[in-house]
Amino acid sequence: MELYSHEKYKGYHLFVEVYEDEDTGEVAYYGVAQHNGTTLHSSKSYISGDKAEQKLIDVIDLED
Repeated sequence: MELYSHEKYKGYHLFVEVYEDEDTGEVAYYGVAQHNGTTLHSSKSYISGDKAEQKLIDVIDLED
């Protein structure tokens, strides 16, 4: 597990971590959106960390 990115967006902290399966070498990006230390949203992407982060932003924008 390695931190891919950490951003702030509309009061949320967005964290994206990259995981590599040691057996297959496949990479997956897992993202969470936290507010006041509580995880409110999560995402996953096999394409890129940016895609996982964008999914979080899209969900946050839907709440407005």
